Amino acid sequence: YNFKSIHIVRPANIYGPFANFNPESSMVVSSLIKRVEDGENPIKVWGDGSSIRDFIYSSDVADAMIAVMEKNIQNPINIGSGVGVSIKELIETIISIKNDNSLTIDYDLSKPKGDLIRILDTSYAQKNNIKPSVSLREGLSKTIDWYKNNKDSIEKRFNHFK
Repeated sequence: YNFKSIHIVRPANIYGPFANFNPESSMVVSSLIKRVEDGENPIKVWGDGSSIRDFIYSSDVADAMIAVMEKNIQNPINIGSGVGVSIKELIETIISIKNDNSLTIDYDLSKPKGDLIRILDTSYAQKNNIKPSVSLREGLSKTIDWYKNNKDSIEKRFNHFK
């Protein structure tokens, strides 16, 4: 690898095992998984659920970064799914994985929903044959499983967000 080169990788919203699940500083996927798995009901969701985001699983980001190094891509490159998913669709997918029909959603309209749409243009990555291999549902399932198996030790991990 040419480590003397500069490679600029701009990832979308990354989620997966070892994510930050701290309720004070976690991102949307980790926050919603924690709420569902910890038994919050109704599940509180900021905004009205219409905001659209681009999510990418952590191993896909790692694979993309390696590919950028191997291919010595010098231009900035966006790494994401290139697909928009609403927050409503995200929480509904998490709930469907949990398979608990008793769960309900409480959209808190007093909280900010952020930009309406944030989807990365991944055409340059695709042109370089860099694309994610983990679907949203598969990635969420893996992240949920990891959280369930590790939630008792999460507070013991170093928190970069403090």
